[in-house]
Amino acid sequence: MYDHPKYWQLQTKLDEHYRCLDLVWDDPFCKHNKFDHTNTLHVDCDSAKVQACLKNSIVVPEYLEEDVLLYLKQHGTKQDKKS
Repeated sequence: MYDHPKYWQLQTKLDEHYRCLDLVWDDPFCKHNKFDHTNTLHVDCDSAKVQACLKNSIVVPEYLEEDVLLYLKQHGTKQDKKS
């Protein structure tokens, strides 16, 4: 990822990091299970964070704790429905 030609152009703050799928794919678990660019999808709510791996990314609306609580309030849980 750090070798990506646009990585350093994308980085606007020193402590800012982009998702490095290459590091993920280099993990022994991922190698053993044959995870790579052909079968990995990166989902993020920050479009800037996916710029260096566009082919493996989709950007979705941010999903916050409040969203989950509202959903649970409106729909309950599976446990609620069993009772």
